[in-house]
Amino acid sequence: MDIICSSWNMGKSMKSDITVCIHQPNFLPWIGFIHKVFLSDVFVILDDVMFSKQDYQNRNTILTANGPLQLSVPVKSNPERRYINNIEISYQTNWRKKHLESIYYSYKKASYFQPFYERLEHIYDSDFVRLYDLNVAIIKCILDYLKINTKIVLSSNLGSATGKTMRLVDICEKLGASNYIYGGTADYMDRTLFYQKQINLISQNFNHPTYSQMHSISFVSCLSIVDWIFQHPAEHIVSYLESERGKLSIDNQKYSSLVQ
Repeated sequence: MDIICSSWNMGKSMKSDITVCIHQPNFLPWIGFIHKVFLSDVFVILDDVMFSKQDYQNRNTILTANGPLQLSVPVKSNPERRYINNIEISYQTNWRKKHLESIYYSYKKASYFQPFYERLEHIYDSDFVRLYDLNVAIIKCILDYLKINTKIVLSSNLGSATGKTMRLVDICEKLGASNYIYGGTADYMDRTLFYQKQINLISQNFNHPTYSQMHSISFVSCLSIVDWIFQHPAEHIVSYLESERGKLSIDNQKYSSLVQ
């Protein structure tokens, strides 16, 4: 996987067959997050938007013998008033020890535990100041482990326009993208702004995979992808992702039908 790009070729104006996805840097991201990154040529980390305590930027869930357990990274006060890339981690409690112990005792008997745990342990041993740096290190670790080579760009380095939809469109234009992958519904976007710039909207259309889990008879979904990584070979995960690539299709609502 390419390292974090400090900038992009701003002189690039011609559109090419590039697919972009844009997302905040989540902590120990779930499968749907990695799924979207895999389907893209360029992943834009949305680091210069407001931090949300209600989102997954500092928390996610693993599966223990006693059921799902949420792991949270404490942050310094008033985080909701700052951009994600300015949020600082609090070390008033030994949350790193708690996280590693929870992960270790939950997955130590898993077939593929040791190789990835050692990488994760190394990240936890680092004294990150900002939450953003911790999250990006973990995301890069996962992508490297799965040999996913999607390029990574920071939104803060692109100097994009403001406005929910216009900013997304502007980022796509600056990257020379012809396709934008969105998750969930597109209700939050003004589709016409994409079609006016001849940028195709592509639904991620994520269907959660199932796999055998150590601590549950009935499958537990929406966990951190580490739950899958520890219990199954990387090749199985990549094979699933490869099969998903062929399911992508441009939205049925075409440019000509939306733009007068």
